[in-house]
Amino acid sequence: MNKLKGLPPIFYLNLDYREDRKNHIESQFRKWDITDYTRWSASTFDSKKIDEWGHRLDMRLLAPSDASILMNEFTLLIEWYNSGISEYCMVVQDDLCFDLVEYWPFTWQEVVKALPYNWDIVQFYYCHDWHLNMHLHPRKWHSSSAACFMVNRFFVEKLINIHLQDGVMTLSDHSIKCNQSLRDLQVPIESYSSDDFLLYQIGKAYTLPLLTLDPKLAVAQDNKQTSDADEYNPIIAAYHNKIYDILSTSCIKKWWEQSSQNFTADDILSWGGEVHKKMEMKLPQYNF
Repeated sequence: MNKLKGLPPIFYLNLDYREDRKNHIESQFRKWDITDYTRWSASTFDSKKIDEWGHRLDMRLLAPSDASILMNEFTLLIEWYNSGISEYCMVVQDDLCFDLVEYWPFTWQEVVKALPYNWDIVQFYYCHDWHLNMHLHPRKWHSSSAACFMVNRFFVEKLINIHLQDGVMTLSDHSIKCNQSLRDLQVPIESYSSDDFLLYQIGKAYTLPLLTLDPKLAVAQDNKQTSDADEYNPIIAAYHNKIYDILSTSCIKKWWEQSSQNFTADDILSWGGEVHKKMEMKLPQYNF
């Protein structure tokens, strides 16, 4: 049985020089018989060339790498929306791993059918500072990662209306003026430049940890933009949750392999019951 039958079009982000990661994700697609995928060059908005396109962002930036990621994702989503090829799409990073599909007690079509009627974006992999909830649930604060998410067309319409100047439907110069008016003083300023945060504020967001990263590729240096990049900063890498990516990938993988059989498909595809208290995993804590 092909559990992944019915997947939407997948777009994967890949830096031009990272042929190893391109080979990895495309080998995953072949392994799981996924054919409807498209590579998006994450070098389209190169952080080293931010002077050429940075004027199109009116926001406070933590680092050029954040701006690069955000511009690539926004542009990709709007181009998909304008193409009209499907009602929803999936965006993934090139270090994603589909191997946990083997342990799913349901098919992809059953997952989509079980999603709440008001979903706009669903996060299928996430990392967290303290714990992981191994079932469907409304996205929570500190649930980071845009390594694998699915959006519908309404989500992109909201993105355009909220974050594009005058709600224009194309990405002409000076069009992206990110709205920062959430008015939540607990949100750090730098979060407004991070796709880990900003994407999930646009519409109704849910989390369902079905997949992981490949642990061999979840390494800190991946915030480099070119093969000879000299801007690598370990503090920025830590901000990008690479340490927590490694922890979360390990814990999610262990849960699916060793504990998932103790719960039903309905348990995994719902939240708020007594059973869900048994589906929370505490992450190891370290002092950095």
